[in-house]
Amino acid sequence: MSMISADSLAATLDSLWEVDFYGLTLAMPVRRETANWLVTRCKAPRSYAGLPAPTARDYREGIRVFTGERITTGAGTGHILGEEACRALRLLRVGTKRADAAVAAGRAGIHRRIMDGEARGTPVGMFCCGTCTAALWRNISSGGFPDEDRLLAAGLKTLAEHRDGKGRWRRFPFHYTLLALLGLDQDAVEAELRYTAKSCERSIQAFTGKDIYASRRREVMTRVLKRC
Repeated sequence: MSMISADSLAATLDSLWEVDFYGLTLAMPVRRETANWLVTRCKAPRSYAGLPAPTARDYREGIRVFTGERITTGAGTGHILGEEACRALRLLRVGTKRADAAVAAGRAGIHRRIMDGEARGTPVGMFCCGTCTAALWRNISSGGFPDEDRLLAAGLKTLAEHRDGKGRWRRFPFHYTLLALLGLDQDAVEAELRYTAKSCERSIQAFTGKDIYASRRREVMTRVLKRC
């Protein structure tokens, strides 16, 4: 079994996150093969800050994140898939020098972008938009990210400031943000999950979609409610 879709980083990551999300396991040879392929994407054209780069197909067609939200801009595609791929390299835990070096280089590149953003006035722990910020938090949540506690604490504070009063947030894609929050263990996370609980209850009852993204969204909201 292979996780790799050679013409799409997005499809490769989607296969990996399907395994991860439902608690399945991959044999070490598959993990090594996948990690080696992700490392090769770090040197591919249009890499965002040294992170694994999307393929031409990803840039041409646009992508969807694991919970189905569409990304159509080139910058968003490069950044979000790069963050997700860096997270994947960390979680595959193959222990090779090439994989570890790729994670370190990619994270250093993103950390520089974060510091540059702070210098320009971007709120701490945030990126350019809510979707990119959720992708950043998912990368950070895999552990070992520079300055992670400060970034996440500040980011979650800003998230709370974007509450819309109806159980959701302005600027932040609902289900992808919930997915990111489920991977964090900061104290402020529980307050955000409680805040959104009623919205999750209403959404689950009204949700009639039957495609793979609808199934994932229902499961994300179910997990939120179990933690509340």
